[in-house]
Amino acid sequence: MKRIFWFLLAFCPLGLAAGDWRYVVFPIDAVGPAPLTALKQDLGNALWVEAEKQLLAVLPSDHALLDDARARVLAHQPDSPHQLYLVQLNHTRHLSPFDGHEVLRAGRIAVVHAPQAPKISADHGDHGHPLTVLPVRKNEVIAFQAANRPRRAHKAPAKSVQALVDQVDVQRWLGDVTTLAEWNRYSFDSDLVEARDWLVSQFDAIPNVSVTTQSFNLNGTALDNVIATITGSEQPDVWYIIGAHYDSISQRPTVSAPGAEDNGSGTAALLELARIFAAAGPKTSLMFIAYSGEEQGLHGSRAHVDQLIADGDQSKLRGVMTMDMIGYTGDEELDVLLETASFAGESIETYRTAAETYTDLVVVSSLNPFGSDHIPYLDAGFQALLVIENDYNQYPGYHRDTDVVANLNAAMGGGILRMNTAVLAQWAGLADDTGGDFTVAKTLVLPWVSKGDRFESTVVVNNTGSKATQVRLTARRADGSSTTAERSIVANGFLAETTSDLFPELTRGPGFTVTVEADQITVESRWITNNIADTASGASPSQGTALTPPQTGVSASSDIGDRLLFGYLPVAGGSISAPVVVNLGDRNIDVTFDIYNSAGQLLGTDTLIGANLAPRQPLAVLTSALVPNNAEDVQIIAHSAGNQLGGVVFVFNSLGEPAIGTATAVSGDAAP
Repeated sequence: MKRIFWFLLAFCPLGLAAGDWRYVVFPIDAVGPAPLTALKQDLGNALWVEAEKQLLAVLPSDHALLDDARARVLAHQPDSPHQLYLVQLNHTRHLSPFDGHEVLRAGRIAVVHAPQAPKISADHGDHGHPLTVLPVRKNEVIAFQAANRPRRAHKAPAKSVQALVDQVDVQRWLGDVTTLAEWNRYSFDSDLVEARDWLVSQFDAIPNVSVTTQSFNLNGTALDNVIATITGSEQPDVWYIIGAHYDSISQRPTVSAPGAEDNGSGTAALLELARIFAAAGPKTSLMFIAYSGEEQGLHGSRAHVDQLIADGDQSKLRGVMTMDMIGYTGDEELDVLLETASFAGESIETYRTAAETYTDLVVVSSLNPFGSDHIPYLDAGFQALLVIENDYNQYPGYHRDTDVVANLNAAMGGGILRMNTAVLAQWAGLADDTGGDFTVAKTLVLPWVSKGDRFESTVVVNNTGSKATQVRLTARRADGSSTTAERSIVANGFLAETTSDLFPELTRGPGFTVTVEADQITVESRWITNNIADTASGASPSQGTALTPPQTGVSASSDIGDRLLFGYLPVAGGSISAPVVVNLGDRNIDVTFDIYNSAGQLLGTDTLIGANLAPRQPLAVLTSALVPNNAEDVQIIAHSAGNQLGGVVFVFNSLGEPAIGTATAVSGDAAP
């Protein structure tokens, strides 16, 4: 499967005597978000690593939690200031001997201890890969269970989605895997051409599917991606990609590389999903891509990303689902790993909800992506996620000529197919009946809402209609974390709740956006921020109004555009102010800040702070950080050509009392 792409992350505290430390593991299997948060808080400043079902902590020998009944002190303890390394596992299953020991593993990553950076062989078959050493970030999450994160309220299955999910034919999928495994699909074997032609014929036989191939060169050999497209009936220029690599590898690839699990399982899933959605008539365009050359370094997916960018089609691509090894399980637990980057982490919630609503899958997630066809898309800033069974690292046939169909589990593959079908139903605009959910008729965005130690906001949503409305409120922080609340508002009524009541799972910390989605267009929204630490003049409330992003049937706010004016940002005399920008589009963008003084002089331009801003996530920065050592009050224009921005400005007096104002959308000639 994957090109090896190793990371070792190192941590080494200074100034500690031998014997001062204990390695301790706490069981956290499905303990829930609140107990896990409490455990992390009880650890204080101690280093911890969350690893799916376990939390590893490095505790001083006098730490109170050493006496906790849950604590399991490991036999291996550091004799000197410790060093921990996180090794991203890919082709390697069993670590070669090194001066140290393995502590635990989860989410395709092993945690090891060694007195110095270990030298571990990365050889596997005909692959050889160097190791890379990087400093660890304190308090690392290498994999986490969905059960240990806040979740949306459970939804009854939507009838339209359930109808699609019920069409998954696991035996047909297994039959396609069987056919693929009859070929040696090594990238440089002639059998791969036969497999390619068979895929083309299978896609071509599906009504409403158009098939093309994309050729690229690898070490003097011409390879092909197979691309099958279902054009959307209503939004043909809104694209979603479903991908899987069809090449394979083994310890003797020139002789035999059946690749049933890796990755006949994912490739056959492309065919199964294409058959279901071609008949359903998606409103958006779905592109099913079978990549070649993955095992030699993700060459097929990289070639596709390069072509996508060269053709200027970046803005059309809204999401990418890749599947790699989806049919094996090492035990009775059907656990699936969802892997993406932190900036795309919000997409995990869509898969999680689909899994919990339509399957029996146990969801594990990781924000440490590497080594499969989601990587080129993530590197280019696209929302991409890898779906892989969570026992991949135990699979005995991995990259062997024993990777045969008999090793696959129908329940595992079927569960992942059903989850992915439910996700695609949403992407394709086919989840149009509710079964307990609701169709979104209007969306509003509150750019910067607080739940901190000093400030807390009250969110207000008004229903001016003649019947009750359902609303879903989603809080998103800049780090990609999110949580959701749902409420019903009576006719001519309103809700007014603090962020503590709306989002109890959300810890106190930086501000966040709140997206308000309603099943009627009769809703309006605003928020009030109070100084809960109180000041000499009381809580000093300040009010802001919601923005209306562009959407069908609803007029967008006049305060939204690709150039925003923050008209007055005081910094003179130690004043404190801050602009907040929200990306109201559906893909990552870059935002530039131009700072001017009252005389119209350009004081500076910042292109770094606003780089790669994700959808619906806030960007807040102190004015003084944009123009350090500047003593003048300023105005700022934030811009991102062709993209929809919204924002607010905060100004604080000497008592720390906030004032909130909405940024103004301006034309391109508005600069002084």
